[in-house]
Amino acid sequence: MASWAVLRHDTILYTKQSYTAAGTCEYPDAYVDPYPAFYIKVAGFAAHALGIMAKHGFVYDESAAPSFDLEDPDFFKHETIRRAQKALQNFVDVCGILAEMAEHQRTGAPHSEEHMAFVNQTVAIETGCGGGAIGASGWYAGLFVNDASAIEWAPTIADVHTQPDDGTGSPVGNVLHVGTGDIRLMLTSVESCAGPRAYVGLVSSYYERIEADWERLDDSEWEALLRTEPLASPEWVTSLTAE
Repeated sequence: MASWAVLRHDTILYTKQSYTAAGTCEYPDAYVDPYPAFYIKVAGFAAHALGIMAKHGFVYDESAAPSFDLEDPDFFKHETIRRAQKALQNFVDVCGILAEMAEHQRTGAPHSEEHMAFVNQTVAIETGCGGGAIGASGWYAGLFVNDASAIEWAPTIADVHTQPDDGTGSPVGNVLHVGTGDIRLMLTSVESCAGPRAYVGLVSSYYERIEADWERLDDSEWEALLRTEPLASPEWVTSLTAE
């Protein structure tokens, strides 16, 4: 600590002293991780993919595209190219907006009306006559080649820890898994200077499961379990949820 004190003495003009923050009270209308360079780099990947497609002649030409005729052998080729390029271009556009919002987040500038409209149009589930989900709209769905994939149920599981024996030498082969399931709506409120403020967003459900005899579940087995068994969330999760 004495060495550090001497070092700080000699570098105080190069590295400013730290300050304890004064009392503040601010809660944003929306929050984006404040790393504009990240979104710009990710957009660059999508733009690069578009460039490669164009270089190899995979460019959707509206004027040359076949009519909506499933018997036309070129229809699916053109439709696939169109969907892929549209999704990649949407990715570039979305990342550009997120980069703008991230920059505002860094500088403290308020989000614009356009930014707030963008946040509030993330995703909406489209239902059919029977009430079931048939697709999605919003900018998130536009990032997929097939917008129905945006709401595709795809639970995942991973084996994260193995217990070979029970501590006394008797083999048990317990395998701890962690997994995801259905989407949940998360609601949280924050007490601000102007009173309580509510935030709403989508989160994934979370599960923990132990399998004995060295059994390790994969995604397809986990999906089958979720469809057939009423699995309980961990107690700490259950205390935070309402059915």
